[in-house]
Amino acid sequence: MESSHTFNYYGSDSLKIADSIKKGYFTGELDYRGFFIQTQFDYTLDRYEVIENRVYQYPYYYTMSKFGVGYKKVLNDFFYSETDYNKKSSQLKEEIVKMESLAKIIEKKEEIIDKYVEIMNLQWEIELKNKQLEEMKETHRILGLKLNIKESTKIDYEILGYEMEKLDEDIKFQERTIENKKNELFKVCGVEKTNDSFVVLDEIGKENKLVTDKNIEVAKLQITLEEEGLKYIKRQNQWPVELFAMYESVEDDYQVGLNFNMDLFNYRIEKKQKIQDIENKEIDLEDEKISYESKLSERENQYDYLKKTTETMAKMSEVYEKKYNATKNLYEYGDVGLLDYLKIQTETYKVKIEYEKNKNSYYGLLYKINLNIEKE
Repeated sequence: MESSHTFNYYGSDSLKIADSIKKGYFTGELDYRGFFIQTQFDYTLDRYEVIENRVYQYPYYYTMSKFGVGYKKVLNDFFYSETDYNKKSSQLKEEIVKMESLAKIIEKKEEIIDKYVEIMNLQWEIELKNKQLEEMKETHRILGLKLNIKESTKIDYEILGYEMEKLDEDIKFQERTIENKKNELFKVCGVEKTNDSFVVLDEIGKENKLVTDKNIEVAKLQITLEEEGLKYIKRQNQWPVELFAMYESVEDDYQVGLNFNMDLFNYRIEKKQKIQDIENKEIDLEDEKISYESKLSERENQYDYLKKTTETMAKMSEVYEKKYNATKNLYEYGDVGLLDYLKIQTETYKVKIEYEKNKNSYYGLLYKINLNIEKE
């Protein structure tokens, strides 16, 4: 929109009355995808004239001095227009937001898996310790009977009693810890606390160690976005030639021509800045690749370790179970003392607990790997 306003004053010595006029014009243009309408209105207001010593006032009035319709197009737009750039950049920004959201979702799911594994480990440990406690109670009961018939000592009976109390307190402490861990997990998941039991982590089958790093994809998309911006800036910096055609109805005039604009002092600051932005984004991409390789190497190392350790601990658990059963029989026949028996029992349950923890951590890692596998 454009407007103009002028004021002229003419004095009269005899009547001291001004012959004045306020006039101006208002122009407007409506443009849509190259098609345009141009209008101009001339207006006059507060006009006074003195004729034969009499003052005449003229009312406000306006006239349409120009009305034209036409079409104009910058020829450079046929190669890469502002509309093309906005459309492409919008698509890239949408894809970046999508990738960033996926990365955050995977990160949050991995956090949930870690907390879930912690809970599973504690639950398995409590389950095995409860089983150990039941065996100790039975042994303690038998010791009580033997004590009555002088086949056992009071010291052994008291030692086992204290060991049971210690184990019972340990179980209660871990039960409270599990409750806190569950509350923490529910907060991470964004759900209310429930009494539903957790299912055991199962083998997920496909053991794919490849990890898709969404941050690398985001960095690549950001470079592409900056390159699109550079492409558009280069087009803007080209000498623009505008083709136009217009019909002006007031003068009944047709116009066809070319407009050419050239900036003699364009230092290409935007172009240089965009090139620098692209170089910075490329550095960010290389940093993401280094981080990715480090994370991948760490995950593969963890995967191999947990898998082999779980297999080894499974075999160790079987061996310790046999050793424990043999020691238990020797203890019942009086060939092994109570302390030696309790030592083997404790070692056996420690191995079983360690085996279950390794197995849960291994399955938890498989779940994390599965989160990063591209679904076909």
